[in-house]
Amino acid sequence: MRELDFSNRLGDTITMLSFKNTNMMKLLGGLFLVLIFSNASADDINCDDLIGIWSNERQDLTLSSQRRTVAVLDTDGSISIKFIYDNGEEIVIKEEFGNWACEGSTLSIAITTIDNRPTYNYSQYKLLELSKTYQKMSGVNSNCSRSVGDCGDHIIYEYFKVIN
Repeated sequence: MRELDFSNRLGDTITMLSFKNTNMMKLLGGLFLVLIFSNASADDINCDDLIGIWSNERQDLTLSSQRRTVAVLDTDGSISIKFIYDNGEEIVIKEEFGNWACEGSTLSIAITTIDNRPTYNYSQYKLLELSKTYQKMSGVNSNCSRSVGDCGDHIIYEYFKVIN
């Protein structure tokens, strides 16, 4: 049971927070440490969590633009990606279509169409973290030959799920 003392209401501060049960305090401290030091492994990755609509916003250093990415990963293995670049003067939109597959902690994407033109660009990513609402990944032997904007194994990509 915790006890709160709100006796100093002028400053809207909590002057005391105490746990009377020290065993509860130890349990909470242990759970906190487990959460901080746990790291997802390939066994923790559920590839089905990738299905849905994902969004990412970041500064693209190569193009000196704000870049928003919206990626749709469907259950049939198809993927559509829209890149929206805004450098403050103009907005450029690029669209890519292809297929995706996931095995363990590896996400593979084969792009077959860019802006309605046939192409082929195969990329792999290591899923560093994946939940139903968040993914963090980095490139693996990135193929940057046909990429517009930032590309490379050194880039960490973080996406948040918009819709399942």
